[in-house]
Amino acid sequence: MALTNNIIEYALRIGADEVELMTSRTLNRSSQILGDKLTNTSSINIESIVRVVVDKSVASVRISTDEETKLKIAVEKAINIAKTSPSDPYWESLPEPNKPTRKKLDTWNDDIATIDIEEMSEQVYKDYKYCKGLEGDVKLVGITYVYNESDIHILNSNGVDAQDKVNGLSYLIETKGVRGGYEVTTFGYERSKKSRINTQEVIEDTYKRNLELLNAEKYEGIYEGPVAMDPLATATTLFFSLAMVITGVSVVEGFSPFKDKVGEEITSSHIEIIDDGVLPGGWNTRYYDDEGYPRGTTRIVEDGILKNFIHNSYTANRLGQPNTGNAVRRGTQVTVGITNLVLRGGEKDTEKLLSGYDEIMVVRNMPMNAHTTNYVTGALNLVATELYFYKKGSLEKIVKPMTLSGNIYEAMKTFRLGNDVKHTFYNIITPTVVMEGLKMA
Repeated sequence: MALTNNIIEYALRIGADEVELMTSRTLNRSSQILGDKLTNTSSINIESIVRVVVDKSVASVRISTDEETKLKIAVEKAINIAKTSPSDPYWESLPEPNKPTRKKLDTWNDDIATIDIEEMSEQVYKDYKYCKGLEGDVKLVGITYVYNESDIHILNSNGVDAQDKVNGLSYLIETKGVRGGYEVTTFGYERSKKSRINTQEVIEDTYKRNLELLNAEKYEGIYEGPVAMDPLATATTLFFSLAMVITGVSVVEGFSPFKDKVGEEITSSHIEIIDDGVLPGGWNTRYYDDEGYPRGTTRIVEDGILKNFIHNSYTANRLGQPNTGNAVRRGTQVTVGITNLVLRGGEKDTEKLLSGYDEIMVVRNMPMNAHTTNYVTGALNLVATELYFYKKGSLEKIVKPMTLSGNIYEAMKTFRLGNDVKHTFYNIITPTVVMEGLKMA
């Protein structure tokens, strides 16, 4: 059922000053092999969130239906909660209606929408048999192939009526290699909003890397030279650090180390960092954010200088800044998050960039423990599990896991970028990045 203004009118009639409704219908189809067992699943989930404002007190209720009678009950509960909760003196209002910043976005693809469970299952089983033909020291752990689509509708009492429809495919393979008592696991991942995924290419790359890692040697001593992180390693590190502190929430709550540094250089002078909610081909591209406000393009860093933070309506109002269309919902709470975060500037051919160093350690794939990063201070304590040590552009040896420590915000001031740009599953679009000031042991 599509949302109507009946619920908005009902909420205002029984005591709400403002009201917002968001409903999402999500379809997921997945085919998975773990070990030798194939499992297919398909599900449709409907979720609605009612947010009301009474005397500047904001309350939300979430339900797993979009039925009008249930929505009315949710409205009543939310109003009762708001009436018994303290008001927020900084609250101003829900967003006003605005037109999308772009008329046409590639958020939906009819071709991949036709993929059904049978086709996905056939592909996964075909890939399973292909993996079995490759096996030696490296064994398949599992394959997961997923199609998902979402319909999102947001209404509010100020006249917002925003709708989005998105879909996409994702593919994951996990492998484990064992040789002479040494064991190492890795994974390969790809996703697409435009076409079927070349799964064989993902499989071959994953097996190749896992075989290489079985030849890893211990690095003797402490390494303190330049470190290169490939796109996924860079994205993983920045997602759990920088992405947390460029939001209006981090400024309002006082934990962003950059809250007083607008106009100051925070990274290398040639670097640009852009949050682009309408990026062509971006996995997280949509017309509207989770408050129904148009997504846009926000230049966070220009020429190394901090220019802006990203905002939802609340943080924008509170800080007297433009709403950037970055409202996201986590449960019933509306907060601020990145859409498609793009890192660029001064790119060089990646191979030439790496070969310009006498020695350099290259971190590939996803470091462990990135979630433990202290995003307030920037302190890192990661475990790099896929390490390659180069001397003057030539691979010297593959290195067993090492702990990587230092401060990512200090390292940002030394960033140099390659040209192998990837759209990572953290919705950070970045090439390989070389940085200094970190330590590995």
